[in-house]
Amino acid sequence: MLGYFSIFVISVFSCLSIFSSGKFFNKVFFNDQKNFFELIIFGIIFLSFLALIINFFFSLNPFLNILFIILPILYYLIFENSSYKDDFIKIFAISILTVILISLENTNRPDAGLYHLPFINILNESNLIVGITNLHFRFGHISILQYISAIFNNHFFGSNGILIPPSIIFLSLTGYFFQNLIKKKNTDNLIQVLSFIFLSYCLINMNRYSSWGNDDFASILFLICIIEAYKLYLNFNLKDLSKLSLFCSFAFLIKTFFIIIFIIPFFILIKYYKKISLSKFLNSINIFSFFFICIWLLKNYLNSSCFLFPIEFTCLYNNDWSMTKVAVNNISNISEAWAKDFPNHDNKNIGFNNYISDFNWISSWLYNHFTVILKNILILIPIILIINIFVKIKFSKIQNNFIKEFLIVSFLLCLIWFLKFPLLRFGEGFLVT
Repeated sequence: MLGYFSIFVISVFSCLSIFSSGKFFNKVFFNDQKNFFELIIFGIIFLSFLALIINFFFSLNPFLNILFIILPILYYLIFENSSYKDDFIKIFAISILTVILISLENTNRPDAGLYHLPFINILNESNLIVGITNLHFRFGHISILQYISAIFNNHFFGSNGILIPPSIIFLSLTGYFFQNLIKKKNTDNLIQVLSFIFLSYCLINMNRYSSWGNDDFASILFLICIIEAYKLYLNFNLKDLSKLSLFCSFAFLIKTFFIIIFIIPFFILIKYYKKISLSKFLNSINIFSFFFICIWLLKNYLNSSCFLFPIEFTCLYNNDWSMTKVAVNNISNISEAWAKDFPNHDNKNIGFNNYISDFNWISSWLYNHFTVILKNILILIPIILIINIFVKIKFSKIQNNFIKEFLIVSFLLCLIWFLKFPLLRFGEGFLVT
């Protein structure tokens, strides 16, 4: 019982720290009204950015990490004249749910043990290590989420602090959809329909703490980007386009494969280019997103000699710590083959290079992993039937245009996913959309 209370207390202070950081970020870059869950998301982005910058020069050690708790809370208490009662009710609710989510789990998490947790330990013990992928190639696949987890290992929380951020991230992302559902004033019916579908899917298929990887959070953030894109159809303004680009950027930093979702802000940009001037487009939010990505790419290069590991054309091989071209190519092909169900293929004499060429992988993938995908995605059918039974919806011209255009965008994303990495956890958000 004492352990559960300890998790609750850690969660309260962690959530308050993230929420306060989000309020600061919002005041600096947006300076407008945002709901509680958006502020949590902003806080996660801002603290991740600080952790990444600091780790270039210092380890994210338990002494330093205390500042990530103390300074945001002091800012909240001194400078924020908000409703403390409402904020703390929501923070306590998230903390109670965090205790429940963690207490119900006792499942082994192989990815976490294989490279997520070891890398967090490295962040806590050392500043950026040049060429770290020579120790293990999976360190080249690290997500920005490992940085946000690392900063909550401090002398107040101990190593248990790293358990809390994944729960807060999940609850804030799904809370975004919940907020759209309960909001009564000026809420578009398509936003509510999409929020209900996306929230239902996340709660049914992504509800286990032990199942969360980097991919789940990137997929949920992609679903949020779909709703943010639709809001731009209803009322285009540059600040909201910048927010969409910020969310797309963070999804990319969570999972490199999600670089393809930049097609969404690009599509919006092309659609409304007449309303955008270059001077207004280069606002502080877009500059922040661009700088964040550049720092991340630099970190990738110093870690692995590739700006986007293990995409071969983004690699430079002239450094003492560089991986060889052959090694990078093998890692890339093995990763693709694994995503295409290579471990379950019947012809054991075929190598992974031949397996991924000429669609040799199709039969094995259809027989094995495709059934897993169907099992998960078909849950959408009863969800949509429930909507059709209980809610009578008549879509407007704007809504129909959005649906038609984003069906094309989603199909294109699904096609790229299918041809390169047809693993459910890589393309879950695309398929749900």
